[in-house]
Amino acid sequence: MSRVPARAAVLLLVLTAGCGASRPSGPNGEATRGPRQILSDAEGALARARSFRLQASGVDRSGALALTLAVSTPGKLMLTIDHGPQTESLILAGGSAYIQANRSFWSQQVGARAAALLSGRWIKAPTQAGLGGLNFLTDPMHRARCLLGSHVGTVTKGGSANVGGRPAVVIATSGDAPGSAPGRLYVAASGAPVPLRAVQTGPTHPGAPLDRSCGQSTPDTTRHSDTTFSDYDKPLAIAPPKGAVDISKLQPGGNGGGGGGGGGTPPSSHNNPVARARLAVAPAS
Repeated sequence: MSRVPARAAVLLLVLTAGCGASRPSGPNGEATRGPRQILSDAEGALARARSFRLQASGVDRSGALALTLAVSTPGKLMLTIDHGPQTESLILAGGSAYIQANRSFWSQQVGARAAALLSGRWIKAPTQAGLGGLNFLTDPMHRARCLLGSHVGTVTKGGSANVGGRPAVVIATSGDAPGSAPGRLYVAASGAPVPLRAVQTGPTHPGAPLDRSCGQSTPDTTRHSDTTFSDYDKPLAIAPPKGAVDISKLQPGGNGGGGGGGGGTPPSSHNNPVARARLAVAPAS
């Protein structure tokens, strides 16, 4: 059910209109409602969430993946992804995007020479760049639709559970519709009906069109995943990193070490590592 390990992937929160997710404990009535209504309540709550954190682990076609995410509206996001030998961290804050990754990541994206220049450094890029389509997470309505409201398939109630000391009602999905996946969603049965945990137990059913507004550029190949949620509506420290290098100021042939001389026609991006790095974090056309 969870789409987090597919990048972007994630799920969440409402109690009364106009209120955030953090509310005093007490039965919220979700245990007596049908599965579709519970999902609808969670989708509405997600649209109202001011902030949250999540941790996810899973396996897709490329191997094991671990992800941590913090989101604070309006417009702030902090994400770290470990995918095999590759590690990347992304921050969206102050109207700009910042990318930090290891050499393995950059080598695949822009080649070995540029990777040596960029590895371990925070790189400032245009807001829409480098986030792998994750900007939707900072938009409340898009977040709700993308993470909870689409490609659900058949849903049933799966009993009750306890997640981190909090009672939850369980929703099970069969993964029988294109774009859906089998799994379980644990929604709080006390206080606000926030998702507490999401488990995907099998691969996504093929056949759904890509939804680029939800950051989908390739089909979801997640095989299974386990995601937990915390810190709803709590203050989160998400700020531009210190010492970030503005990618627009890394000029081919300059001090960045790209070669190619100081004047005349700029070198081809195929031959110049700095130019290739700039292309790697340029906004998609």
